[in-house]
Amino acid sequence: MARERDEITVTNDSLATAMGAAMAQALRAVVPPREIKEGDPEYVARLHDEGFYDSFDVPVYQNAYEANPRGLSEETRKRASTLKPGKYLKGRVNVEVDGGGVHIKYPVSGDNMMKNLALWRDFPDLVNQIWAEMNAPVSA
Repeated sequence: MARERDEITVTNDSLATAMGAAMAQALRAVVPPREIKEGDPEYVARLHDEGFYDSFDVPVYQNAYEANPRGLSEETRKRASTLKPGKYLKGRVNVEVDGGGVHIKYPVSGDNMMKNLALWRDFPDLVNQIWAEMNAPVSA
């Protein structure tokens, strides 16, 4: 029984397209991926997105240590920079403002850490609670 042979007609355009696709695939396997270097715009954009260049308007200190602004929302950074001096959170937190910046002070020894956790979870929560208390209307 004789089998008919299917003939495939190949045009120059389709052959060139197929060869180009095969070459591109082979080159992708051989060429190493592009390395992002320090000055590349992609790298700088990623650092900005990750908050690497975030900063407070004035230095903010948390118990004598400079607070890290990285990863904090812009609102939290602005609020922390503009806190007013006074005692907050039932007198537990003392905010001082001088030419060197904003100093947020509270006790941290012994059981004080647990008492602090009962009042605030983290730095943004502390700043927001001070902000709310600072801006609360004063009743006579």
